[in-house]
Amino acid sequence: MKKVIIRNQEKEKTLYVSENSNLLTVLREHGYLINANCGGNGQCKKCAVTVNGKSELSCQTIVREDVIVELKKRAKASKSLIIDTLTPHNHIAIDLGTTTLAGYLIDPDHQQVVATYSLHNPQMSYGADIISRIKHCSLGKLSALHQLIVQAINEIIIGLLPKQKPQSLIISGNTVMLHILMNEDPTLIGRSPYTANFLLSKEFSGDLLGIKAEKVRLLPSISSFIGADIVAGCLVIDILQEKENVLLLDLGTNGEMIVKAKGKLYGTSTAMGPAFEGANIEMGMGGVDGAISAVNYEESLTIETVSGEPEGLCGSGLIDIIAILRNEHLIDETGLLRANQKSKLASQIIDGKFYLTDRVYLTQKDIREFQLAKSAVVAGIMVLLEKAGITLSSLKRVYLAGSFGFHMNKKSAVTAGLLPEELKDKIIVIGNSSGLGSIMVANDQSLMETCNKIAAEVTVVDLNKEPKFSQYFIEYMHFTF
Repeated sequence: MKKVIIRNQEKEKTLYVSENSNLLTVLREHGYLINANCGGNGQCKKCAVTVNGKSELSCQTIVREDVIVELKKRAKASKSLIIDTLTPHNHIAIDLGTTTLAGYLIDPDHQQVVATYSLHNPQMSYGADIISRIKHCSLGKLSALHQLIVQAINEIIIGLLPKQKPQSLIISGNTVMLHILMNEDPTLIGRSPYTANFLLSKEFSGDLLGIKAEKVRLLPSISSFIGADIVAGCLVIDILQEKENVLLLDLGTNGEMIVKAKGKLYGTSTAMGPAFEGANIEMGMGGVDGAISAVNYEESLTIETVSGEPEGLCGSGLIDIIAILRNEHLIDETGLLRANQKSKLASQIIDGKFYLTDRVYLTQKDIREFQLAKSAVVAGIMVLLEKAGITLSSLKRVYLAGSFGFHMNKKSAVTAGLLPEELKDKIIVIGNSSGLGSIMVANDQSLMETCNKIAAEVTVVDLNKEPKFSQYFIEYMHFTF
């Protein structure tokens, strides 16, 4: 046996583990939140810890001797209390995101959110995207992932209502996250024919899963990759009553989209990767303290952070800087980062990296990750509209959902190629519609039937079976000036 001393801020814990144990596995099994966006294959470099005074990737570290492990400071849960008068009949709505969990305490007597609580999804140590989570479930880690999410939900509940159980808990999220919550193996979702164990809404006692709520209700999903999160978004924009052609985009780790055209609903999902949530970007991070959330360029480069000193890039900042570099011709049509001496910013390209600050930079690989994401989004939109029998010009409005979209510069999104030029004046940012829809159901639980009706009316478009998707994907990989 080998001794592993773990120092986590001011706390210290000693573990005894088998020789040749993987350090990331050890940390996971003892409840430490370690980001391993790549699932632990050494690519993302997010799982770095200090081992005997040296920075090492925990996923690549084998314990062959006694070690002292120092962990990075964990991002704190965010809590906001609006009023402190509560009734005995409080409800909580939760957006079960792949990257972030957001909880909202609702006072039904006042029909308002009275407190919020959010935290990083602790499953991030098993990968940033749902495919990584599915893979770990297939390898026997379903129970571990299930326990992590139940514990996180209970943390939210206790953070919002420390002295009582909520009367009901309303949960939305993608199909995979809901499966893991229910301790249902999502493995079949990850391979053809991509079958979900359940899609319909569920209602059960919190005691069934060890959740500290009287009653739990899950919003319905549409398909294996079109989840309850976008159903909630459809509720927010009242899509069933919409008379015009509209598009709803929910951009997170998955690109989910619903179009209403000629009175009918069509939906699809595209695997855009988690780049806009900070994953797979070398200095990427979520929209937390230290994240660069906006970048502007006139005479000089100016940056904005969520708060504090810049430590990395979140999704909105990533889009801004790529749009700027594109305008300055420092990114060519193929996505190659190059030093164009006509631009004042050329001097900030050093060793193949563009430095926004002395410590925060953008790499060539980051640009490629963005290209993959943006081409997947645009290709998905084009195929979906074709299936619905309409064109970009016939869309009246485009609703942009997703937590990062709330801070996203629409002009930057178009310039960077994330959204087609034809949509630039039609975009309406609605923020975290998954959370907003869950709040609506918590306030009026009869709206669950509306959610069920939305899910039932959507015609699912499977991009894997659409040859034109590949054509569009290749076409939109390039930047056009």
